[in-house]
Amino acid sequence: QSSLHHSFTNESCRAVRANLFSTMTPSESASNSSDDKYVSPYADFFDNIKKGKTTSGLTDDNDVFKNGIVLDCGVRECDIRFKTTSYGKLIVAPYVNTEEHKVTLRLKIDLIPFTNNTERSTFRQLVEGKIDTQRDEVNLVSTQFASRIENKRHVVHMLDRLVFSARDLAKDIEEERKKALDP
Repeated sequence: QSSLHHSFTNESCRAVRANLFSTMTPSESASNSSDDKYVSPYADFFDNIKKGKTTSGLTDDNDVFKNGIVLDCGVRECDIRFKTTSYGKLIVAPYVNTEEHKVTLRLKIDLIPFTNNTERSTFRQLVEGKIDTQRDEVNLVSTQFASRIENKRHVVHMLDRLVFSARDLAKDIEEERKKALDP
């Protein structure tokens, strides 16, 4: 029974090989290739590469990243750096390290588009313990959810709320200063 199966497999392999690898000589295949009407499905892609176009059809790569994604608070997403840590699978339940889903957001404070120094100083006061003074960047951490994606969303939302709160507080401070100066 196994020899029948083995011979069937060998015969079917021979048939497949015969169909796949024709018995044409290299000279015959070269002469036929000039007569072929085959058009590669990637022909347009390679034509665009030769013309210097991107796959989006643009001719200048800078156009793709010119505007980019901007958060509600005005920070460009490409300026934000995220940090996560990956651990190996644990032997005992729950098989995942507790720090596995932690996401850290890092952003240079100079890249936050504040309109005046009051907003900047208010923001610094709000995130006082979260600033790396050597690098002048804010570090926000989220471990609230059991998913890195949700923690990333959460930490970006925290940044948005902090920037908007700093702007609102700075506006209130400016109004109080104007009231104090105008009797």
